[in-house]
Amino acid sequence: MCKIGNRKMLRNYLFYFFVFFILNSSFALNDNTIKKKFIIKSIETEGNRITREHIIQRELTFTIDDTLTLDILENSISQSKKNLLNTLLFNFVDISYAISDSIIVNQEIIYNTKINISFTERWYTWPIPLFMIEERNFNDWWETKSMEKLSYGIIIKRDNFRGRKEELSLVFKTGYNEQYGIKYEIPYINKSQTIGMGGTVSLKRNHSLPVTTENHNHFFLTIDDSYPIENIYFNYQLTHRKGIHNFHRYHIQYDEVTFSDTVFAINSDFINPIHNKYKYFTMSYYFKSDYRNFRSYPLTGYYFDCEIKKQGFDIIKNNSVSLLSITSNYRKFWELFPQLYYAVGLTGKLRMDSDRSYYFNRAMGFGRNYVRGYESYIIDGQNFFLLKSNFKYNIIPEKVINLNFIKTEKFNKIPYAFYINFFTDAGYVSDKYFADNNNLSNKWLWGYGIGLDFISYYDIVYRFEVSRNIENEFGFTIQFMAPI
Repeated sequence: MCKIGNRKMLRNYLFYFFVFFILNSSFALNDNTIKKKFIIKSIETEGNRITREHIIQRELTFTIDDTLTLDILENSISQSKKNLLNTLLFNFVDISYAISDSIIVNQEIIYNTKINISFTERWYTWPIPLFMIEERNFNDWWETKSMEKLSYGIIIKRDNFRGRKEELSLVFKTGYNEQYGIKYEIPYINKSQTIGMGGTVSLKRNHSLPVTTENHNHFFLTIDDSYPIENIYFNYQLTHRKGIHNFHRYHIQYDEVTFSDTVFAINSDFINPIHNKYKYFTMSYYFKSDYRNFRSYPLTGYYFDCEIKKQGFDIIKNNSVSLLSITSNYRKFWELFPQLYYAVGLTGKLRMDSDRSYYFNRAMGFGRNYVRGYESYIIDGQNFFLLKSNFKYNIIPEKVINLNFIKTEKFNKIPYAFYINFFTDAGYVSDKYFADNNNLSNKWLWGYGIGLDFISYYDIVYRFEVSRNIENEFGFTIQFMAPI
């Protein structure tokens, strides 16, 4: 009886062990197949004392009641942070998430999740004193260091006006050149935050005007007691931004430009046909697709834009301005290895008209449009092509200096980073009217060099570059924007 009982007990133990093993295996299998999802129950913000909530929510790639997997949640947080920084409203943005509780539904674990977003807003009101040397760029002025062409005044600028990302600015500038104007832009005027508008009214009067280009340098007409050019203009624009990355702008402008007789005595091709006063409308359409990680100094992503512009219409009597142009940019940025980056940029302009006026004959030598190594040259023309490329190495990754003696958080944290870059550029300007006086037109240009970039907050970029061009000329320049 004892042996039989022991056998029965042993069989029971084996049976229970077998059942436990099967159930445990089943539970383990089910645990491996359980999906984890995160449902966003709340989004809380702090630090946005001025910026309205709807402006912030416009840049987020997630919203309340979204159900996301962990990888999608983390990618959405990363992209949303970039979007918020690219509004240029904040110095710092931090986004984190916390789980309050969870439930299991149909072999899925649902985590109730709270999103926390903290901001350090920028300083938005800038009364900026103006003391301007009226040269094309800093490097041109450095060659002469002349203080004769001095303009002065004040710009009162309010970014993020009313906390709605509006921009309001007033300009009062006098001295060598004069400008008085007001500008206002609002990004969203409809409930779905897709349509915006803006406008500018301005008067510009210059005592000096470039009237011709010789050896790739401007020759200026200067009249101390009057103005060789006066320009009154006003414009209006309508914008459309349905998603995050794509932007459309429809723009119309009216110009009334007056020239002195002396301008035409120096250059009979300054504007054709010759009139002292021109009144004309300009209409343009601009499209931008921006997938860069950061706007002021991008390292990854890509950017594309295209503008179609028509200057001059028959609706104004005796109007003789008639120009049609297309300008486009494409830029691509890669992270090749940690801290090593490569970028390439293509820019082109095509004019589809026969206007030979010097006044409208602009190509390279302005803004970003120059081959490095030729920064000091003005290369006029109707059409141009520009290729820029850069290898960058992040020698000092981003760090933050805390200035505790400054009480406001808008200025007491200073981020900075340094990059060393190796570059090579190529370009071509087509000029069928004035190339006899400018031997760099209608030929390929090439330059290369090395530079050091310093990056900080408020979109500060300082570039110190040493370059050499195909003419075997060396140069050193200081620039204040990303090269590509």
